[in-house]
Amino acid sequence: MQELYFIKGELPESISEAILKGNANDTFGPYEDRNYFKISKVTETYTRPDSVKASSIFIPYVGSLGASATTTKTEEEAKFSIDSIYRIVRNNKKKFADIAGKINTDSSKDKGGDIGWNKHSQSFNSSRFDIDLAEFMFDNKVGKIGVVKSKFGFHVIRIDEQKNKQKVV
Repeated sequence: MQELYFIKGELPESISEAILKGNANDTFGPYEDRNYFKISKVTETYTRPDSVKASSIFIPYVGSLGASATTTKTEEEAKFSIDSIYRIVRNNKKKFADIAGKINTDSSKDKGGDIGWNKHSQSFNSSRFDIDLAEFMFDNKVGKIGVVKSKFGFHVIRIDEQKNKQKVV
């Protein structure tokens, strides 16, 4: 069974109000949603923003989903590199942008590592995003910088902005 994380607007309209007023371990249903009858249980509640703007410095390693034909670093080498970069950029926004511009291989390369705005629903309930990245971005405060291992490789992530904090179930 997969756990999903929801904020207002991401839940079925017929049950949204009741679920968002609920507490951990409350069960709701059965209710109809898209021609299916469902029962839902709230396992946890907390507050998160609905959107986060972040920046990243990224190093893939052989075998990660972010690896390309030119990737040569092992997981251990990539981890050592990202930890070294973290020590340099954790207190220096200009260095962060400079290094991201030199080593990132995605579209953030030309934007100082800026990966733009990420919505809660796209980050937590999509197979295209990594749950470890999402948890770091949505569970920490603006300004936080840290190292995260994802299915794509290693990242130094910086949380630049957040919007609309609200209850998450």
